[in-house]
Amino acid sequence: MIIKGLNKKIDSNQVLSNIQLTVPKGVICGIVGRNGSGKTTLFRTIMGHYQKDSGEVLIERNDIALYERYKEKIFYIDTQFHPLDYLTPVSIGDYFQLLYPSFDIPMYHDLLRTHNLPPRRFQKYSKGMQGLLLVILSCCSNCDYLILDEPLDGLDVIVRKQATDLLLDVVNDGDRSIIISSHNLAELEKLADQVSFFKDGTITQTLHLEDQKAVTKKWQFVFRQKAVPDLIKQQGTILSIQGRVVVVVFKKYTNELANQLLSLDPVLMEELPVSLEDLFIEVFSDRTIAKEEITNEK
Repeated sequence: MIIKGLNKKIDSNQVLSNIQLTVPKGVICGIVGRNGSGKTTLFRTIMGHYQKDSGEVLIERNDIALYERYKEKIFYIDTQFHPLDYLTPVSIGDYFQLLYPSFDIPMYHDLLRTHNLPPRRFQKYSKGMQGLLLVILSCCSNCDYLILDEPLDGLDVIVRKQATDLLLDVVNDGDRSIIISSHNLAELEKLADQVSFFKDGTITQTLHLEDQKAVTKKWQFVFRQKAVPDLIKQQGTILSIQGRVVVVVFKKYTNELANQLLSLDPVLMEELPVSLEDLFIEVFSDRTIAKEEITNEK
C-alpha cells in the first residue's frame, strides 16, 4: 500500500496534511501520535468513509478510489458507530462473508470455539471479548491489508497475548500487512516492524525500529553538580531527573558526542535499553519531558 499526498479538511481544520506512507507486504506498521492527532480520521479517509480532498491510496499501483475491487483487499471496522452491537458471532461471520469474498468461515468458527466466545450479542461482550472478536474477524477476512484502530485497548494480559499471537500469524507468510494504531507502546513495540509518527496532521517520520535503535542511545548519568550540563540539554531529550540522576535519549549518537559526554566527567554513565516509548517522547516532546506524562490511555 502506498499513500501519496493525502489531505483532508473538516470544518476548515486541516486534519490530514500531505500524508505520505508506504506499507510493504509482510510488515506490521504502527501508527502512533498524541490523543486527537487524527489517526482515526486517517483510517476513515483511506477507506473512503470520509471523502479525501486530494491524494491517492494505491494498492498494486491502482487508486482504490477509482477501482473499488482493490478496496476489498483492505479490512477495517469503524467501531465508533457500533455496527455489530445487535449481532451474534455467527451472524457477524455471515455478514462479513458478504463483505469480503475471501472470508474464511471455517477458520472463523474454529477460532470462536478455540477462544470460547459465547453465542450472545456483541454489545453484551466485555471490552476484551469484543477486541478479540474484532482481531479474529480481521484475520479471517484474508485481506491483504488489515487496518486496526486500537485493537489492544482494554484487553487483559491473557486476551492481549491471544490477540497478538493471531496478528503475528497473519504476517508470517509475508503476503499480508497490518496497519495498527495504539497508545500501548510496550505492546506495539513487540509487534511492529516500522512505526510512523503522526504529529500536527501529518506523518513526520517512519522509523524501522531495529535500525533506529542501532543509532539511538539512552544513557543514565549521575553528575557531581545538580545543574544539568548544557551539552545534555542541547544534544539529547531528557526523560527524567531525580536529584543528580539524569536519563537522556540521544537520537543520533556519534563517537564525537560520546567523547564530549565523557569530558563532562560524570560520576556514573550507564547505557540503558531504548524503547519505543523513549522514541515517542523524543519525537513529541519539547526536548524535556517526564516519562509519567506518557500514558497508555486512549
